[in-house]
Formats: sequence, structure tokens, C-alpha cells
Amino acid sequence: MTDIGNNPLTNEIIKTLKHKNLIPTIPDKSKIPLPAINKVELYLSFHGNDRCAHCITNSGPHRGESLHPNRAKQVIDNIAKYSILSRLQTLDRGGQFRTIYPAKYEKLYMRPKPPKKLTKEVYQGYADCLMGKNYTSMWINDQRITPLNFGRPSIRISGGEFYTWPHVMDGVEVSKNDRLKFQKDLLKYINNRIPEYDIFILTNGRFAKDIQSANTVIQHWSDHETDNSGRTHICISMDPFHHAPSNSTLMDMLNRIWKACRKSRIGTPLLYGVPNNRIMLLGRALVSFSKGNGKSIEVKDITKNSYYTDGRIELDPVDLIATDGCNELKGFICETEYGAFIANNIVVLPSGHLAYCCACVGNFGDFINKPQETLLNITTNTIAVMLRRKQTAINILSTAVELDPSIKLFLDGKNSAVTGSTCYQMLSGIRIPSDKTSGLL
Repeated sequence: MTDIGNNPLTNEIIKTLKHKNLIPTIPDKSKIPLPAINKVELYLSFHGNDRCAHCITNSGPHRGESLHPNRAKQVIDNIAKYSILSRLQTLDRGGQFRTIYPAKYEKLYMRPKPPKKLTKEVYQGYADCLMGKNYTSMWINDQRITPLNFGRPSIRISGGEFYTWPHVMDGVEVSKNDRLKFQKDLLKYINNRIPEYDIFILTNGRFAKDIQSANTVIQHWSDHETDNSGRTHICISMDPFHHAPSNSTLMDMLNRIWKACRKSRIGTPLLYGVPNNRIMLLGRALVSFSKGNGKSIEVKDITKNSYYTDGRIELDPVDLIATDGCNELKGFICETEYGAFIANNIVVLPSGHLAYCCACVGNFGDFINKPQETLLNITTNTIAVMLRRKQTAINILSTAVELDPSIKLFLDGKNSAVTGSTCYQMLSGIRIPSDKTSGLL
């Protein structure tokens, strides 16, 4: 296993943070409750039908990594075994999980047509749905109802484009019909093994080149919803980096997928990834830091995106996040009267290895063959412990900048540059060229 904290800079950061009393004392492993899994980002492959500058995994038609369907099922088996709900079952020896989502989600799930205008309120609503915010959850048994401090657990199918998975098996290209069968089979397997988990399918929607294609794909993705539980959500990433299907606009694509979802009787799509006039990204800059072969550029809106009206996009080549670092908690303590346990949001890569925070951070071991070991690794790793705290990565990244001035900064103001690029520079040892405008593509 490669420990993301096992290099001179991160060791110095940890020492400094300990001196500032900003790192909690990590108890002996034998005294730590067995960690559980809350949310999962499952990267089935890095293969895709488009190659976009903002993609953090550098996915596209040129990538061949893929998780074999049988190994994907092993991942689901391990999620089921170590899920947050399985842990509750073990502690309580019975009981059931219940959750209620906000009324505003119902309106989004039942929206009859794509929004003509994507207001901040509507966009934030979609983002909250995807993140599962403001759920009311509880554990119920014969004696009592126990409130829980988390929403509905979820699995997000991400990475490359799900529609193209698996593109190759045993060296042979997989046909479209067979791919759809594998996708349908995996979704059904998820539904059977972890029935309480929401399923979010992240897609660029390019499969919807016509209404028939949209209907075929959506039907395969929704057939496992036999009980009309509404757990499966199709999330369409839309921004000026994505190509729309041939001879189509983005709105054409959305209308087809909307109609296909209604025909298949699943919730209408969630929309995400729509940019403002400034894009903060890491993307392909990850493999270009040392090359210095690009600069900030204006990006043409290649999708004819009706939601995007600014006319041009100013591109910062190396930043992923425009705010003070990533504010998503990577894990938390769940305390119940039956006992306490640590819940984690994890990433599983096409190799079957466990990452943490994002697909670029850390290799904590083989999740398929040694799931418990990998979960214990992230429970006791100092950086992972920091990421589980409400302060997230801000103190780590700010200290990294203080200790190593070769980490290049962007924007103005306190911590304004503590973003994805800072994280990558710290963990990888790669530094951005001194010219702030270089390093793209």
C-alpha cells in the first residue's frame, strides 16, 4: 500500500499540525471500531466517449482501464458486507433503516420537462440531491426509533462513461447490446445486494443521439426498479467541454432523456456540472504540470448549451475548486445507543483499489480481496483522519503552502488558492511551472 502521508513534506506537515494541536490522537487499532462504508464513488473504468479538459481522471477513448463485471460484483459484495447499514444490523442485531428526503427533491424528481433556465436555486437543488443533503434518517426496531446523523447511503457510478462499460473483455471489444446487458445486470445486482442505497448514474448523455437510442439505454438502466422505489437517478453532466450527440443541441439531448425517463417510470434526470463564466479545474493539467505547454484560454461552447449565456469561458488550468478547498466530509462518527462506528465515503478504482477523497488521492490497498484491511488503513491514516474532520483539508493544505513555497498559488486572499491543485502538488511532489498560465493540455 502507498501511504499518502509517507513522504517528507506530508510528514513535516503532520509534525507541524501536531505542534499546533490540530491533529487528533489516533488510538490503538484494537480500540477503533470497525469502520463502515457510507457513500461510494465507483469508477468502473477510465474509458469514455469524449475527452474533456476538465476531467480529473483524464478519461476518454484513449484509456483502457476497466473493472471486469465479475470484479464489480465483488466490490458490491464488499460494500454490502461493510456498509453503514450492515454495521447497524450487527450492533443492534435487528431493526430497519428509514429515511425521508426533502419535499423539494420530489419536485425535481417529477419535473415534467427540462428547466428552460437553470437558476441558482434549481442548480443548488440538483447538487443537494446528488449529495443527499437534508435527509432525515432513523433506525427502527421493536423498542425504539433512533435518529441518525447521515442521509441515505448511495453509490455513484462514475469515472469514464458508464454507457461505454465494459468496452473490452478478455481483449475482445464488447458489442453495444452486450454492454447494455452487463450494465443492466450490475444495476440489478446492486439493487439486490444493497437495496437501501440510492444509485446515481453519472453520464454525459451522448448516447441519446435520437429518441430510440435514449429509450433503449434508459430502459436497460431502469429495469431493475421493479418496486418503483425511485432509488435510481440519472445525473447528466452538462458544460461547454462536452460534445452533444451528432446533429443535436444539448436541449435536444435533454428532451430525449427526459421523455425516456418518463416512459420508463423513473425519476427525471438530475443536472450538474453547469459552469459559470470562470472554470476552476484540475483535469488534464494533472499530466501536464511539468510540460508548460499551454496557457489560460477562452473555450468555445461546443454544446450549444442554452443554459450558458456568457459567450466565453475563462479557464484556470490547474484549479479544481473555486472556494477554500473541498468542503465535503469524507467520513464521520455515527454514535447510537447500540455503539459507535466510523463511516467513510470511499472511492473504488478500476484496478479494484481503494482511494480516498478523490480518484487521485492515495492507494489504500486492494478493496476486492482485502476490504477490511483497506478500511482500517483509512481509519488510522493521519491525512484521512484530517479529511474526516469538519475542517476537511484546509489546515493540511494551508500548512503545506507555508512549509513549501514551491507550491504555486492562484487567486487572492487567505486560503483562496488552497484548492485541488494544492492538494495534488502536495501529494504527488509535482510542481506547477512558475508561469501561472502554463500547464494546460
